[in-house]
Amino acid sequence: MESGCGPSGECVLCKDQFVLCLDTEFPRRLDVPAEMEVDKVGNALVVRIIIKDDQRDPLYVEFEVTRNFVERVSRERAISVRFVREGVEIEYLLMVGPEELRILRTNIGL
Repeated sequence: MESGCGPSGECVLCKDQFVLCLDTEFPRRLDVPAEMEVDKVGNALVVRIIIKDDQRDPLYVEFEVTRNFVERVSRERAISVRFVREGVEIEYLLMVGPEELRILRTNIGL
């Protein structure tokens, strides 16, 4: 279990390798699709992953990304989101398609 990457109750990029969500809501299921949105907020690039674990109330994971992280995602074609609460850790793996990757790379300047 990773620590020291960010405050409790938030999702943050950890070591440019994965997204860590400490003491946040867990997905109800891991075998569900997700969507990815990318927004510029000032100078920051923010990614929002919408995990469709409940059609009426999907789980939103929002975090800032770095150039190194986008380069890693370009190689691996996936984003690992780790949810940690009370000693329990689960991982949601989002596979990143070519269009999503193009948007990420363009917005980060690669």
